[in-house]
Amino acid sequence: EVNRSSREYVIWVQSSLNRILGARLATDGVSGPLTRSAIRSFQTQKGLTADGIVGPVTEAALIAAGAVQPPGAGATPTPGGGRTDSNVTVELPLSGPGFYSYDRTSAKNGQPHQFGRRETINAIKAIGAAWQRTYPRGPRIGIGHISLRGGGDTPSHAGHETGLEVDIRPMRNDGAEASVTISDSRYSRELTQKLVNMIRANRVLSVSRVLFNDSAIPGVIRVTGHDNHLHVEFAAPPAARGYF
Repeated sequence: EVNRSSREYVIWVQSSLNRILGARLATDGVSGPLTRSAIRSFQTQKGLTADGIVGPVTEAALIAAGAVQPPGAGATPTPGGGRTDSNVTVELPLSGPGFYSYDRTSAKNGQPHQFGRRETINAIKAIGAAWQRTYPRGPRIGIGHISLRGGGDTPSHAGHETGLEVDIRPMRNDGAEASVTISDSRYSRELTQKLVNMIRANRVLSVSRVLFNDSAIPGVIRVTGHDNHLHVEFAAPPAARGYF
């Protein structure tokens, strides 16, 4: 059962607002003026009553915007005191039509880092299939980190907690399925632009944003540290809508 007056719940609200709004709140479990102000900003953004209180409607809007399930709802306690999201349990195959996996493990006990929500995995497969139809001879799309099984924090890796964030390699101009940076002569801006377009055009799961450091590509947000991968953030699914 969700206890919206608990310290744990307030920490969930603060963490969610930090992730969704970039609010930079202290995750101290205290609903002070800064936290209430951030709640009002979120409510205003979503067209809700801006009262600074997280009730069922605002809670649902946070989840729809990408927050994990709050404490007591669809979450299971772990021995270490953390929680796991029962939605983040589908593992991406090693490869499939139009895609392959790379860098599958994380710094956390070497656990696989390619679990996501069912809808996220379906979206990746659909994008891969569409890519293969367009480029049957390859190269395939390289899929990196998604989330740990059950989501949650990953040491030394920001984000990737909800099963909705995916790292994808930019495309090369030599046909190789390997890493490349935007400053490398083997980087293909043309193919990477087509990849971004295909990601955004998928009909399985809408895309919130794509972070990538090549500002010459429309449809991405330039972010330092993203020279060798696109960070794709899918929106929380209202329901799966099938492949395209």
